[in-house]
Amino acid sequence: MRTRASVEQKAYLKEASDSNALSAVYRGLDILGETCWTINRRVFDVVVTVWNSGEAIAEIPPQASKLDYPPEPESATWDVKSRLDWLQECKRMSRIMQNAHSVRCDVNYKLEIARAVCLFEGFAYH
Repeated sequence: MRTRASVEQKAYLKEASDSNALSAVYRGLDILGETCWTINRRVFDVVVTVWNSGEAIAEIPPQASKLDYPPEPESATWDVKSRLDWLQECKRMSRIMQNAHSVRCDVNYKLEIARAVCLFEGFAYH
């Protein structure tokens, strides 16, 4: 189970485990783990279309290459504040692109699992 680097949370979890208070949680996780996946074909097709477009829709961020850094202002060559503001904005955009890439990797991983299930279920995908 995940904990948030909290000493108290780890102590509570250990105590619950030692007193067998987690058996219902473990049973529920076992049942969930044994449940077969099914893929809603229409939803899958929409997600593949969105993914392939590279556009941001719902919880799927855009491809990082579709985002642009702000242009350097002309005043940045002689105005220190203007240059610092522009650099801060570039750093902010860089963080946005890194986060978008991370989320896209996560979505791609899930999409590949869904594709494998689709192949197992015997229907083609594009």
